[in-house]
Amino acid sequence: MVGKAQALAEELGALVIAPDTYRGDWTKFIPKAIFLALSTPQERVNDDLDSVVAWASQQPDADITRLVVMGFCYGGGKAIRYSATRRNPAATVVFYGSPLTDVDVLARLKGPVLLIYGDRDAQFPPAKVHAFRDALVKAGIDVKQSMFPGQGHAFFRNMAQVEAGSGPQRQAWSELLAFLRERLF
Repeated sequence: MVGKAQALAEELGALVIAPDTYRGDWTKFIPKAIFLALSTPQERVNDDLDSVVAWASQQPDADITRLVVMGFCYGGGKAIRYSATRRNPAATVVFYGSPLTDVDVLARLKGPVLLIYGDRDAQFPPAKVHAFRDALVKAGIDVKQSMFPGQGHAFFRNMAQVEAGSGPQRQAWSELLAFLRERLF
């Protein structure tokens, strides 16, 4: 995530923070990663993100009126839930994160939402993603959804994939930048 955050900061000339909501715990062992994702409570993540936003608001060049909350996988699910329940950022970006379909909760969002998923994601298949998009539309939220053909869960892992060529990672990166520039920068 740090590589993506650094690239985004450089591309947009913005302060980009990749908070450690696991609070120092880290692993490449998939069962432990799943455990961390399932056992990290949303309220604790929300508190951590509130602290990050409070810190950022004190930085001389930060403009939190253009706050974007985004995440990949675990972070994407946490991002949409934070945006809808704690803070209303200028925009929210979800890369293959756990869908939220409660229209009443989603109606609390103030900014647009970008959804990026693969159409072969076994964890969040197209029907779930479309239900997420439909709930956002029903809640009156400006939403853009991209479903990448032939891509599974976590298809965009690092910036090396973007730099390597014209694949779906590069396209997803371009869509992210276009979305943010169009709506905020």
